[in-house]
Amino acid sequence: MCLLPRPTAGVSFGDHDSHVDLQDLLACGHAPTLVSAFLYSGFSCCIWGLNGAMAPFITDTYHIT
Repeated sequence: MCLLPRPTAGVSFGDHDSHVDLQDLLACGHAPTLVSAFLYSGFSCCIWGLNGAMAPFITDTYHIT
C-alpha cells in the first residue's frame, strides 16, 4: 500500500503541511525501477551536457555551419 498523501477536495497542491519522506517514496514504488529511472535521467543529462560542450569542436571538424 502506498503511503503518499492524497489531495482531497479542500486541500490544494501548494499545501506545505503535507510532505513525502524518502522511505515512504521507496515503499510506494518498485525500488529497482526508481533507481534505474534516476540513473537514466542523470546519464542522459550528462550526455546532453557533453554534446553542448563539444559543439564547437564538432562543427569545426565536420565543417557544419
